[in-house]
Amino acid sequence: MLLLQSYLSFFLLISPALAVLVNRTIDDTIQDSSGNSVQYSPNEPGRRAWNVGGCSQCAAKGLDTTQLFDKTWHDGTYNPDPGSNDFPNVPLNASFSFTGTAIYVFCAIAKTTTNPTGNSDMSFYIDDVLSGTFVKQAPGVQGYDYNVLVYKNESLSPGQHNFRLQNGHVNGTKSLVLLDKIVYTFDDGSDSSTASPSSGRDETPSTSSSSSASPSTTNGNSASRSRGKGGLGTMSLASLTLLVVPLVGTSYLLGFWM
Repeated sequence: MLLLQSYLSFFLLISPALAVLVNRTIDDTIQDSSGNSVQYSPNEPGRRAWNVGGCSQCAAKGLDTTQLFDKTWHDGTYNPDPGSNDFPNVPLNASFSFTGTAIYVFCAIAKTTTNPTGNSDMSFYIDDVLSGTFVKQAPGVQGYDYNVLVYKNESLSPGQHNFRLQNGHVNGTKSLVLLDKIVYTFDDGSDSSTASPSSGRDETPSTSSSSSASPSTTNGNSASRSRGKGGLGTMSLASLTLLVVPLVGTSYLLGFWM
């Protein structure tokens, strides 16, 4: 029995506490619970490349706000034609800094080819490195697709990251972005055994029911979002648990014959 007691003590000491990963949603317009917000450029006094959806000068009209997070969106059109807007042939950017291990970007996508031009030409950068694209030609029918996952990256190293969505390329084709929300995953610092349920805009990661990105989308490499704080993961715990059973049996038999 001494052998069994020693083993169980060792098992309890090395059992790692699993991190609690939380999804936090940031609106296109409103700050998240940590005070983070999306920054839009180019943007100068009297000259704007981005507009809050619903304005008179916005390209997209008639969106169903009940299908948008917080009923808001940001409207930005890249147009290479001289005089077409305040910043012709200048790509538009939406930037966001966060601390986490994964990020998901959701947009509304126009289906029309005119009024507005619904073509998409988005590039996504993590820490100034190109990490994905979303390129799609509008089918030329009325309406919008909502809650479309245009970019995801689940393989980020833990820590602070800078995300940037770029709309259009110099001398490229006209393209529209209707940014709805960004979701990022982070470790809230608590253990799974003691953490209380999340509330408000934070929630534990789950499978998204949103529309998926088109086949022309490229995203960051996928990776599991479950990880341990200690040196051993959940698979190691399962292996150690299996080892307990034969030891219990061995100890029982030793005690019987002694």
